[in-house]
Amino acid sequence: MVGREAALASCDVLVRDGGFGWISAVAGTGKTYLLRHVAARAAEHVAVRQVTATAGTVAPYAAARQLLGVSIAELLPAQAGNRSFFEAGVANAAGVLMQESLVERAVELAGKSTLVIVDDVHLIDVGSLGWLDAVTALDPVPFALLVAGRPEIPDGPAGDVARRVMERSSAIALAPLDAGAIADLCRARAGMPVGSRLVGALAGTGGLPLVVTAVLEDLADEDLAPADDGTVDVTGVAEERLSRTVPDAVRSRLESVVGREAFVAAAAALAGPTFHIHDVSAVLGLPLHEAAAVIERFDRAGVVVAESAYRFRHEHYRLAAIELVSEPMRESLHSAYARLFMEHDGEPLLVADHLVGAKATGGDAASWVTRAAQQLAPLDATAALALADRALAMSSEPNRPPDARPYPCAWRGREGSGSRCAGPGPPCRCHAGGGGGAAA
Repeated sequence: MVGREAALASCDVLVRDGGFGWISAVAGTGKTYLLRHVAARAAEHVAVRQVTATAGTVAPYAAARQLLGVSIAELLPAQAGNRSFFEAGVANAAGVLMQESLVERAVELAGKSTLVIVDDVHLIDVGSLGWLDAVTALDPVPFALLVAGRPEIPDGPAGDVARRVMERSSAIALAPLDAGAIADLCRARAGMPVGSRLVGALAGTGGLPLVVTAVLEDLADEDLAPADDGTVDVTGVAEERLSRTVPDAVRSRLESVVGREAFVAAAAALAGPTFHIHDVSAVLGLPLHEAAAVIERFDRAGVVVAESAYRFRHEHYRLAAIELVSEPMRESLHSAYARLFMEHDGEPLLVADHLVGAKATGGDAASWVTRAAQQLAPLDATAALALADRALAMSSEPNRPPDARPYPCAWRGREGSGSRCAGPGPPCRCHAGGGGGAAA
């Protein structure tokens, strides 16, 4: 935590007094490491709930539901029953009910000593972002809230909401390390003061702790030598090598650890933010003990981290691992994951993401993406329609597949008929209440 004393002090105040803090930091600045440190300190005094937002097609309100421990099934009953005239006039009424239910769950935490942490908020799903908007508009916010993400906020409606939420927060600075802090970090790693050659070489890291530590971890004992002034410094040969590796230190560190097992690293990375050894083993056709031995070696080297599942130490490491293999090979690995999860009746949204990554086509692929669209339909019509469009693009059929509608409804627009929705899956958007003409 070198150079992070001020940020830690701000987080300590937030945990003690409550409020809402926003850490805005470029990738590699150490925000995730800081959040883990804050959570560990806070857990001695308060309950801690934390979530890391992820990229890809995720179920709406995924981050909010994970924080609050609420399943979709628990929230869907709020959408059942007869629909009122007021609700019929509200755009995205299902979303309004869902958000209201989640805000009520959040308010239940009021008066309890709770710290809520959201990491990588720039990747959060739109529904959970709206929930954050509603919760931070409460006075007071019902719990201590700490979010962290990239400084870039995109244009568009979601960006407008993110800016509004950010304006309500207390900004917590997390800047790159200056030369003095880099020297302190080197001293902490080496156990003694370091010389000017090493500090000078690390100036090319831009002060990013992730990159600095990647360089230091890649130095062998023979790369360091004691100097006459009581410091330890890199040798001339190591200094020359650092001039080449520092600009891409994370990839260099990864390659030095991975060696010939690039396919294992790439397969693990393509699984998503977290992965399981048995999935990597199945996709590559490796015996489980061989895959486990490789992943354990990555773990010991600090490239991956073992939690409830494995994850890469940082998104930079995961992206670097993906780049270790060619694009055709990445598509093949995505295809293997899709087949694996299909065979085990996996989560349709996860299968759909791998099918998209594999650039798959055909009726089977379209059918799975359609199932994913139907899963999203009760919660997020826009996301469901986007997936339905992907299914149409994948399908080899010249016309719209009959099951590609995110709201499969047999009523087919017979206004005033009073007929009920007879489609498979969840009730369609306009007939959730059952009465055709009245709901329309």
